[in-house]
Amino acid sequence: MRKFKILFKLTIFIFFFNHPTYSMDFKCYEFIEGLKYLNYDLEQTSVEEASMKDLGFDLLSDPIPGVEISDEEEKRTKARRTKKNYPIIGAIVSSENLNKIKNKDILISIDGKDLSKLNDEEIDELIYPSEIGKNHDLLIERGGQKIKVQVKSHEYFKEWRPLQFFLNSINEINIKKSTIKFSGYIGSSREYRETVGWEIVKHARNTISYFDEEEQKNRSIDCLEIPYDYAKENRLPIAGESLSFFDLVSEDKDKVTETVNVYAFNDYITDEPNDILLSVEYYAEGEWQIKNEFNLVSFPFDKQKIIIKLVDNDEFEEVYLSPYELNYALLNYTKENLKIPGWDLIDVKFNTSNNFDIAGLVLNETSIELDIERQSFYYIFKIIFPITLILLICWSSVWLDPKEIESKLTISIVCLLSLIAYNFVIDNELPKLEYLTIMDWIILASYLFAAAPNMLAIITFQMSNKTKYKKLNAKIDQISKRYGITSYILLIFIIVIINVSIVPDNTINALSWAMMR
Repeated sequence: MRKFKILFKLTIFIFFFNHPTYSMDFKCYEFIEGLKYLNYDLEQTSVEEASMKDLGFDLLSDPIPGVEISDEEEKRTKARRTKKNYPIIGAIVSSENLNKIKNKDILISIDGKDLSKLNDEEIDELIYPSEIGKNHDLLIERGGQKIKVQVKSHEYFKEWRPLQFFLNSINEINIKKSTIKFSGYIGSSREYRETVGWEIVKHARNTISYFDEEEQKNRSIDCLEIPYDYAKENRLPIAGESLSFFDLVSEDKDKVTETVNVYAFNDYITDEPNDILLSVEYYAEGEWQIKNEFNLVSFPFDKQKIIIKLVDNDEFEEVYLSPYELNYALLNYTKENLKIPGWDLIDVKFNTSNNFDIAGLVLNETSIELDIERQSFYYIFKIIFPITLILLICWSSVWLDPKEIESKLTISIVCLLSLIAYNFVIDNELPKLEYLTIMDWIILASYLFAAAPNMLAIITFQMSNKTKYKKLNAKIDQISKRYGITSYILLIFIIVIINVSIVPDNTINALSWAMMR
């Protein structure tokens, strides 16, 4: 019998320490393994809802400059405002307003009060009033048009779901495939109150939590870094399952780490001292690739916008997605430290909104938006300058005597062939598009100007043999010398001005002088 007990304990020891959860406390193991035997509906998560009293929308926010991540006592965000100091609407959080106001509407006034003259706290008092059931008149601006809207302050109930969403790095920007590869960190949590009466909380009470009668408080064991697959295998409800990246191209499973943390602590909202609040937290860190639209009309003097959208696929009516202030505080760090080879980071924003573009389906959505400018000096010195140099050599042939036809043709043809050869060399550096960029126009103009000296050499040679064309020949020769290469440079400037004026929002700030407004 004693041998049997030893063998049994050894078997348990080997099984436990070879299990994915070997680093957890035994009580955590008991909690996770016991979930598979509980009789509960995984779809009915019995999450307690929070009472929301407001006008049915939130404002977009930005980090306060200079506030460090460690400054927990400091307020980390402020309302995002236009140049005229008006706040901007962010997420529409109540279905009553879905057809009235939109994300990124400019909020001009509430009940006749000019919001550009109010501070953030005063605006919050208007958006989150203490009195419900009252109508409020809004004046908003959308697409340059001012619109009057009436909304009602009302109470509704949703699950309050916190969100963590950080960007670690941009690993690759593929213009040709319109993709972005990035590494980041996402996290979300869901809380279950014992008073709701759900079986999983009762199970937590019997495993990882107990009530200390002597000190009259709950004591519990934290279950940290539970492998996601193991938690899912045992039917643990995980809030992060509903999160997904919009326009996801690929997810490298080898580079994505998913873990779950479980905590049980005092529920201070209820009067019962032994009530617990069970928190299940999901974390994922890794590398993902998404689709991203690029406008390259002004390439290589372009400015692009990278938008990394994270969508919560749970019902909009049931969930309020609430990003931590830490998400905003980290933007200051990102602005200072994020390096993207070949690009300059101009600005980073954290946005909350709803997505109305999937067959009318409304989803909670948050996004990190980066404004980046291409470092154009590479293209100026490696492509545009060599092409201009080839054109200078090509047009130098006009300074030869018109009778030196062979020398002129040799120079111009060699230059034209050099330009063609160089175009093959730089071909991999240029995007293949259905429209022409600034670089495409420059190359096309270069071909025309490289061929022009060849045609002029033939024409002037033929005219030099005829007395009646001597004056005209001299005039052409003079114009070629004076305006040949300068007209090419002027044409390049015209090409730049026209193209940057077409897409001013996608052109680097250094060329703002060239935009026709």
